Amino acid sequence: MELEILNAKNSKPFGKCRVPNDSVIGDLRALIHEKLKNTPIADRQSLRLEPRGKALKDTDSLQTLKVVDGDKLYIKDLGPQIGWKTVFLAEYAGPLVVYLLFYGRPELVYGKAANAEISLTTHIAAICYTVHYVKRLLETIFVHRFSHATMPLRNLFKNCSYYWGFTAYVSYHVNHPLFTAPSPLQVWTALGAFIFCELGNFSVHIALRNLRPPGTKVRKIPKPDNNPLTNLFNLVSCPNYTYEIAAWISFSIMTSCLPALMFALAGAFQMTIWALAKHSNYQELEALNPRNPSVGLVDAPTPHKVAVLVLVDQYIRAKKAAADAGLEYPANLRRNFCMLLLKLIQYPDMTFSDLYQLLCSPKYKIDDYHLECFEKVIGNIFSMGLETLFDFCEMQNIEKMLAEQVGVSQFSIVGLYIRRVGVVLERLSFPEMMALHKNICLYYEKGKPRCVFECLLTALIDMKAFTGLRSLTTGSQKQKRPETLFIDESDNDTIEESVLDTETVHLDRNLHSKWSAKQVELFVNQQCNLLENNELRALTPIEMQSKLNEIIQDNPLSAQAYFLGYMNQLRLRDIFGALNALHRAFDRSPMQIMGQSEQKGFQYFSVNLSVLHASFEHRHEALNALKECIMLAQECGDKRCLDLANSWYCLLNSKHIDPFEKCIPDVEDIGMIQSLSLAIQFVVMFGAQCGYLPLDLFQMLLKSDEVNSKNSRPEHVSDSLALRSALWCTYGRHEMSALYSQLLLNLKKTWVFGDVGNSESVCKVLSSLALWFNVQGEHNLGAVLLMHARSRFPRYPNAINWMISECHVSIQQAIYRCQWQEALKWCCQLYLLDKNDGTLQRALVCLAKGYHNEARHILQVLENSADLDVLGQVRVLVLMAYTNMSSSQVSAEAIEYLMRASVLSASAYMEYQSALIGVLLAEVMLRMDLPQKALQSMKNSMDHIYINGGLYDRAKTDFTFVRCLVKAGRDRNVQKQRLRKALPILERAIESFRKLEAHAKVLDIFAYTAKTFNELGLVLERNTYACKFKNYYTENPVPREYLSAVY
Repeated sequence: MELEILNAKNSKPFGKCRVPNDSVIGDLRALIHEKLKNTPIADRQSLRLEPRGKALKDTDSLQTLKVVDGDKLYIKDLGPQIGWKTVFLAEYAGPLVVYLLFYGRPELVYGKAANAEISLTTHIAAICYTVHYVKRLLETIFVHRFSHATMPLRNLFKNCSYYWGFTAYVSYHVNHPLFTAPSPLQVWTALGAFIFCELGNFSVHIALRNLRPPGTKVRKIPKPDNNPLTNLFNLVSCPNYTYEIAAWISFSIMTSCLPALMFALAGAFQMTIWALAKHSNYQELEALNPRNPSVGLVDAPTPHKVAVLVLVDQYIRAKKAAADAGLEYPANLRRNFCMLLLKLIQYPDMTFSDLYQLLCSPKYKIDDYHLECFEKVIGNIFSMGLETLFDFCEMQNIEKMLAEQVGVSQFSIVGLYIRRVGVVLERLSFPEMMALHKNICLYYEKGKPRCVFECLLTALIDMKAFTGLRSLTTGSQKQKRPETLFIDESDNDTIEESVLDTETVHLDRNLHSKWSAKQVELFVNQQCNLLENNELRALTPIEMQSKLNEIIQDNPLSAQAYFLGYMNQLRLRDIFGALNALHRAFDRSPMQIMGQSEQKGFQYFSVNLSVLHASFEHRHEALNALKECIMLAQECGDKRCLDLANSWYCLLNSKHIDPFEKCIPDVEDIGMIQSLSLAIQFVVMFGAQCGYLPLDLFQMLLKSDEVNSKNSRPEHVSDSLALRSALWCTYGRHEMSALYSQLLLNLKKTWVFGDVGNSESVCKVLSSLALWFNVQGEHNLGAVLLMHARSRFPRYPNAINWMISECHVSIQQAIYRCQWQEALKWCCQLYLLDKNDGTLQRALVCLAKGYHNEARHILQVLENSADLDVLGQVRVLVLMAYTNMSSSQVSAEAIEYLMRASVLSASAYMEYQSALIGVLLAEVMLRMDLPQKALQSMKNSMDHIYINGGLYDRAKTDFTFVRCLVKAGRDRNVQKQRLRKALPILERAIESFRKLEAHAKVLDIFAYTAKTFNELGLVLERNTYACKFKNYYTENPVPREYLSAVY
């Protein structure tokens, strides 16, 4: 294949290079330098697929990276390099030379005292120092196998400065003539420890060498071998560092030298950082090991699970005792206990104090006798020893709980839970049973004193006289345990968080609280559904990430948890975090330990990865992810995912439509109902934008409603209602649009199943209603709706809908008030949300300011846009007509644009737009001195505007109609009569413009009325309206250039 090689810094091409298809990155670097001499040498190259992407590993092949012919590779120059072995040899040989120089006591350094006798400790220290670094040199030459060939040249100076400098500092003091040796016992004891640590360090290095075969870069988890000195691997991840630090501490004790101790502490600090990084890598390797014995032990019996079994057993006994006594167990207690069990089964383990407080809480309060018996049994297990636990865990007791006559079905959720825990308890060995009993004792002992104190506080809180204490304790409890899942979760305040911490688990987390696989699956499904349909009811981003960190710590192979983390990062628009979470979801899912049923779902990870790349126009990466998705979907037999992948493939490759034609859903296929409904709604939306017959579109929506109603798809029914509202708005029937919007907003009151309270459709209709209220002059109602939408939909992508409405409202209000800078600022914000709409509004602002040439230039660019729908084209043509009109004359091009807009709107059945064009044509004919034609055009358009128009359009229509009516009079007397009769219409228009704060239009009406009365010789009426003009102008001054404006 042929690859194009570019510079990652400035994207300048080095040239094209033909390489084998199966090349690995390590060989490819040398091959690139061989064929393209202007590239850096192989050791200085860092290859990557993107200019700022991640560096590719030397072991990666072009096939695994899915690089095809014609792709681009970017080279980053790493700068001057030097071999690892060279650096090690230099930094270890230097201390030998430096120390032996000071060991010889040169007179240049020590003066006349250099001839003093050298102590035995100084000789031993020199031997130890020499042996240590000779060992290091020999290990560098014969033992170490380096994973990297080179490192930056600057590291040579940094490392040599550290080793050589500290060696000079230590050797100066140890070899000083005034050096005082410690006691012989201290010297020989420390020497023995030093020798032991050096042998241990050497043994660990040999063990690490044997982990990596020659010529490879394989990483394995180190384990102890036959050498007993390597048993330290059982305690620490890097025992070579432990031996190294201990050796230098022993040297410091042997010499009683503070500089040597400082050298040991500095090395310990650096080696701790390296050890933590290696420990993290080992944990990752261990988690991904399919044969890891720790995987799958999350469901092991815990003290909390035993306590739940005891609680169920005592409930059955209490219920049976009530039946034997001829009494019925209270219904409210049965209901509370069932709801309590549902919580205990679904969520992770709790401390005993939390469990006891939950049993005493008003929401889940159980019978006092039941609680007393439960506490007694747990106390007996704690006090009477292991025998009581064995008696309780016998399978006969478990079978008694599952007897049908006492009300616990073995096939119910509780029955399955009891049998599962019982089977695991039965299989425990005696040592494991002893360990469980010890954990139960600790569990009970730690929680008992605290639960008694908290129950006393709860009793005090329930008393009305202690209201102040109640608020105090409630606040303290919320601060004390914010992670408790059973406290009221009504606090859903949404704020903009910073980058989420995806690693840290709270230090105060209960060590006995473990998430089982089933609990993780339920939690992930619930939160994913809430994030998709009702984000406000989901956990806040920080709280959700905290739970996910706990889940990942307990279930390192849970890919679904990482996918939920991907969705959580998406709502914060943290793209890098979302991409990292998706990659981890793939990494934490070894396919070799999973069956076909468990693999279902990974194809949707690939779809999401593809869509994420496609959103940023990373077409190559998106197509690669889609290919992988198609293969996984075919393996799993998932037709729905296959159709989804084919649809996205056609979107990314518009020339290939064949896969899309093959994936049209079948009505008889039950699994494809959702795809069919969405496909119909998409076709209707696309048809409305292209101008198809409305009757056909509404008939298709009826088909979609039929499918959704038969299959209980309330979320798609709500989408259909929102689409109907949008269709009526497109066709200019705003009253019908508002009717369907209100119908959708009231659905939650009538449907028992299906929560559409915070779905995307609700956000759209709220935004549409807010814009409609503002168009009608009800600014306060519109502001209330926008604030409501802001609080219910605070994040992307639903927030785009109310943001667009807010921009439109602000732009219109700024235009009415002649606040041009404010209007342009909102146009810039709208441009980020909708490019075409933002450009159109900018042209509108320029037109209102009177900058016709600038507006014409913007509209010409927009007219040539390929992605402009029919409604946008009509509006562009109307504004182009405005740019060719002035207060004194009308260009012939204006009529041409209006006729084109009229034909286009009529072909798309947009009656309201046709009515607005008719009013504008009347304005043009009025200026051309054709009042009769103008009046006829007004009569044809007025009904649609009065029924479905906004307040501004109605007021403007009133003003234009009065002018046409007066102008069409045969003589002056008729014109006088018509003007006097039309005064109420003008007053209505004035009130409408006042309500919208369109002061320039109010002054235009006053000026027209005064001038017309003056022309007709009515001096009194002229003076009246001239006075009104002056008073209004004094109260609301408007620049004169904005009076008598065309728009």
